[in-house]
Amino acid sequence: MQLSVLLQDVKTQEVPAQDVEIRTVTDCARQVQPGDAFICIPGIRQDGHDFAPQAFRQGASVLIVQRRLPVPLPQVVVDDPRNAYARMCGNWCGNPARQLKLTAITGTNGKTTTAWMLHHILVSCGYRTGRLGTIPDSGCDSLSRVHYTTPDPPELHRTLRTMVQQGMTHAVMEASSQALEQQRLAGVWFTCGVFTNLSPEHLDAHGDMEHYYRCKRRLFDQCGSAVICTDTAWGMRLAGEMDIPVATVSLDASADYTASDVRQTARETKFRMGPYEVCLPLTGRYNLSNALCAIAAAEQCGIPVAEAAPSLASLPVIPGRMERLKLDTPFEVFIDYAHTPEALKQVLTALRPVCAGRLTVVFGCGGDRDRRKRPEMGRIAAALADGVVLTDDNPRSEDPERIRSEIAAGMPDVCVRMIPDRAQAITAAVTEARPGDVVLIAGKGHEQYQIFSNGVRPLNEYRIAAEAAAMWKKGKE
Repeated sequence: MQLSVLLQDVKTQEVPAQDVEIRTVTDCARQVQPGDAFICIPGIRQDGHDFAPQAFRQGASVLIVQRRLPVPLPQVVVDDPRNAYARMCGNWCGNPARQLKLTAITGTNGKTTTAWMLHHILVSCGYRTGRLGTIPDSGCDSLSRVHYTTPDPPELHRTLRTMVQQGMTHAVMEASSQALEQQRLAGVWFTCGVFTNLSPEHLDAHGDMEHYYRCKRRLFDQCGSAVICTDTAWGMRLAGEMDIPVATVSLDASADYTASDVRQTARETKFRMGPYEVCLPLTGRYNLSNALCAIAAAEQCGIPVAEAAPSLASLPVIPGRMERLKLDTPFEVFIDYAHTPEALKQVLTALRPVCAGRLTVVFGCGGDRDRRKRPEMGRIAAALADGVVLTDDNPRSEDPERIRSEIAAGMPDVCVRMIPDRAQAITAAVTEARPGDVVLIAGKGHEQYQIFSNGVRPLNEYRIAAEAAAMWKKGKE
């Protein structure tokens, strides 16, 4: 591809006089091969400009830089290398996003669940639809990935191109605040953007809620329409700032999409949307909000509520999202990805009405992440659960004992049971359950591993809980 084609829609300050044939574009100097364009991206720990000499030695044809460098190669000076990289990756792949009805979902919690719901609605209504997000899916009409919530530009556009090549007409993706801040989605146009909620998370990276909000807000500058849940002050603010068509969702106030006559059990939620009866095979008030967002987004894609709402009855299991395990026991066990204070609060609040006995939660907190949320999660667990088992999540490079101690600091008046080994913690909670109890295993959801300072260890919470349930049943024989 010619450099001039690769630079379409890229804001440049200086371009070489002579056009150059480019083999591909990369931001990794180690991967540079003869004929490549190497883009120099300034990072937190490393600056890609420092690797330009290496790219030159490996045969790069051109450098994409923010400042001119003393390297004997043609150089394109751009305003923002990250923005330029995303747009160049789109150009390289033929801008496949323009050939799809693409919906992006952002928010602190609910992105994955809402994406699954919307994807299911679209597929159920006959549209070949791709999905990109946190959890992989083996469905024939879904391409998905798991490395990042939102892929880096090369992977994003390659995946979208594959979707187009396979005849897909729609796609649903999750948009994280980090991806928006890093401009991984620059140059991508969305039919619809969905905002689920906003609560404290990633503040170690964003600093404060205002910056966190502004990162999320960026998505809607690239959308033709918006679906916004207005049950938080952040959602109300966002809806008021939009200059594109907005559909509002609320469980608490007047909105374009609301629910009435809500009935919940441990297995399902039934409700009404105007004249339509909806059956959702998930419990929890927040999942009801997610369902309304998905139905609203489907209508933005041209699917009327009359078709979208009934399809949710056949929603497949969403791994690790309020997932009820089928254990054939007189108590219930749920696995959920809740790893933020608000998410843990929402899940425990949702389970309380369907719990006839004791509600026990097994959880920990990830290392190398915002430490401020740890005592708050401890406080929430102590206030909303009858029993708390503190264990390890993904300690990463941190001391696991310190993480557990910081969580426990939020519940000084509660007798906390600490079982560092997560498998043992799950086994203890399940084998000690009684009829009518509910056990929540929170924090890791679909993940089947733990990250420690010395590496990654496999951990299958589903298998562990099933084996513990078998032990419980054997003990009752």
